[in-house]
Amino acid sequence: MNTNFEEYNAEKIYRLQEYWDYYSESKLKEIPTKSYTVFIPFTIQNQVIKILTAQRLNVTIYPNQFETVGGSIEETDEGIFKAAKRECKEETSYEPEDKRMQLILNHQYLSNNKNGTQLFVKGIHEYTQVEKRIQIYTFLYYVYPKEYNKFINNEPDKASTRKWMTLSEAKHELFTPTIHYYKEEIFNKYIPAYWEEFTRKGSVCTKSKFCKEEMIYRSMDDK
Repeated sequence: MNTNFEEYNAEKIYRLQEYWDYYSESKLKEIPTKSYTVFIPFTIQNQVIKILTAQRLNVTIYPNQFETVGGSIEETDEGIFKAAKRECKEETSYEPEDKRMQLILNHQYLSNNKNGTQLFVKGIHEYTQVEKRIQIYTFLYYVYPKEYNKFINNEPDKASTRKWMTLSEAKHELFTPTIHYYKEEIFNKYIPAYWEEFTRKGSVCTKSKFCKEEMIYRSMDDK
C-alpha cells in the first residue's frame, strides 16, 4: 500500500475523535509540532462564490497543486491571526483587516517524515515512526471587488498568477491537502455562514460557529 500523503483520497480519510483516546495528548506533546496557517480570500460575484488561488511552481512539496495563501507559523508571531496576516502580506502585499478574518478549521495529523507530507497510517506504522505532528489553522476572508488588484503575486518563482476559482472549477483541480479535503464544506457551509454574519453585522466573529477541531489519519483498511 502506498502511504504517501501526496496521493490522498478524500473518500479514504477518516476523521475520528476516538484517535485521541487511543494515542493520548500527553504522548502527542512529546512529538515535534509544526504549525501552519491557510488563509482563503473569497469573493461573491453575481451570487457565485469564488476563492483566490494560485498554482505552486518550482517547489518540492506538493508541486503543481493549487493553493490559496499561507505558510508556517514562526516563533516571532504573536498568535495564529497575526501569523496568517503576515503570510498574506508577504505573499500578496495585501494586509487583511481583523474584522474580516474568521477561523473555520483547526485540524492536525501525524507524519512519518520530517517535511510533514507522509501521513501516519494506523495499523501499519508504529507510533515510534512518527516524526512530526502537523497542525493547520484555516481562515476565511471576504475581499471587496475594489480590492481585487491589491492582491499581488510577490513570489512569481513559486506560484502562478493568482485567479478566482468557483467550486465547479476547483473540483477539477488538485489542491494542497487542506483545501482538497474540505473544499465542498468551505464553499457550501463555511462561506455561506460567514457571508450571512458579515452582511448582517459588517464584521465576523473570530471563530466560526461551525469551526472543527479534529485529527486526520488513514486507516489500515484503506486501499
